[in-house]
Amino acid sequence: MSVELSGDVQSKAKKSGFNNQESKFPLKQYSFRDDQVVTIFHLLHKGNKMKLPDSRCPNEIGRMNDPK
Repeated sequence: MSVELSGDVQSKAKKSGFNNQESKFPLKQYSFRDDQVVTIFHLLHKGNKMKLPDSRCPNEIGRMNDPK
């Protein structure tokens, strides 16, 4: 089993020293393309098939990192 990585992901993996042959965890091949992940996520969330965890810091939602 293997997963084809796009150019950006491949170059980042090489820079970080990640090597598929030396990995402790085998890569899994999924039946959908990477560009379909967002659509699948929205469909599952909209159809109440999954529940997202509550925010850890609800008072900081929407807050921008402001150095001032």
